[in-house]
Amino acid sequence: MLRPLICFAGNIAFLFKNRQIPNDPRNIAIMRSGGIGDVLMSTPLVKAIRQEFPKARITYLVGEWSADAIKGNPNVDKVMTYRDEIIFQQHRKEVNKLIQRIKKEKFDLAFVLDKAWQWNVLAFMAKIPFRIGFDRNGEGFALNLAVPFDGSKYELEYYRDLASAIEISNVPIEMEFNISERDEKKAEQIIKKHAKNKTVILIPGGAKNPGQELAAKRWPPQYYGRLADELLSRKYQVVILGAKTDSEICKAVIRNMKKKNAVNLCGKLNLGQSAALMENSALVVTHDSGPMHLAAAVKARIVAIFGPTDPGRFAPPAARVVQDTRLVPPSYDIYGKLKNQRGSLALIGLDMVLKEVLAALK
Repeated sequence: MLRPLICFAGNIAFLFKNRQIPNDPRNIAIMRSGGIGDVLMSTPLVKAIRQEFPKARITYLVGEWSADAIKGNPNVDKVMTYRDEIIFQQHRKEVNKLIQRIKKEKFDLAFVLDKAWQWNVLAFMAKIPFRIGFDRNGEGFALNLAVPFDGSKYELEYYRDLASAIEISNVPIEMEFNISERDEKKAEQIIKKHAKNKTVILIPGGAKNPGQELAAKRWPPQYYGRLADELLSRKYQVVILGAKTDSEICKAVIRNMKKKNAVNLCGKLNLGQSAALMENSALVVTHDSGPMHLAAAVKARIVAIFGPTDPGRFAPPAARVVQDTRLVPPSYDIYGKLKNQRGSLALIGLDMVLKEVLAALK
C-alpha cells in the first residue's frame, strides 16, 4: 500500500521538471542492480549509447555480485561497484555514501535501468541533471524522461523503447560478453582434458542474486541427473556448471545419476571461463537464470526450461524453450514476485526436456 502513496506524492513533487534532453552529454552513468542476467540484457543498450555518444565517458554502476558481467565490455570506460547488501537491506548510511560517490563523478546524464522508484530518487539525490528510465505504475516520477514499463514483452525491447525516446536507433538485440584470452585458454585446457565427445553443459543452479532467490525457477536436480544419464548413454560428454553457492544442487545432480562420469566443475570456474566453455559446447541446458543469459551472450545453443516466469519476457530469442503453461502457468509479476503460483517445474518431465535436447543436438 505504501508504493502507490509514494508514487502519488512523488508525481506531484516532480510535476515541473526539465524535459530537454542534453545535446552533447560528456559524462554518462548507466545504473543497473540485480543479477548477472539483468546486466547482460542491458549490453545492447550500452553498445547503442556508445555509438550515439562516441566521445562521452560512460560509467556502469552495478553491484559487486554482477560486476563481472560488464567488466571488459569495450563500450564502458569505468565500472563503479557497490556492496549489493547496502541496497537490498537498506543500509541508509552506506546508501548515502554511495550517493556522495556518484555525486563526485558529476554525471550530466543517467540511464536508470531499474524499475523501482528508489533508484530514480537516488539518481536525483546524486544531482544528475537529466535522468532517463522506466515508469512502472507511476514509479518514474523522479525521472526527467520515463518510458512506460508493463512487463508484457521481451526485456530488451524495453531498452529499445528507452533508446528510441531519445532518438537512438539501431539498438541490437544480441547481448554481449567479452571473454579474456586467459579465460579462453582455460576453457581449451578443460575441453582437452575432459571432452572426449561432444560436450553438453547442464546448469542446475542459479536463479538467485542478492535481491532475491527464486528456487521455483529451477528444474529439480534429480531430473538433471536423469537427463545426464540419457546423454552419457548417447556418448555425449556431460559437464555440470554452477557457482560455489550452487555446490549442493550440483552434488544432488550427481547423486541422482546412475552413471558417475559427468564432469562436475561447479564452483571451479569464474564467469569468463564458464562463458568460454559454453561457447565451445554443443549445447547448454538450464532454466531461467543468469547462466542462460550468459550462454546467449556467447551465442551458445540453449535449451531453456521455463515455469513461473514468462519466456516471452525473459527467454533469449534463439533459445529452444521447454514450457507447459497448463502445468505451470507464469506467475512472475512486474515487481519481481511470484503471485498466485500454481504447479512447479517438477511437473515438466524428463521426456519433454529430452525431446528438445536431442532435437537441438541434431
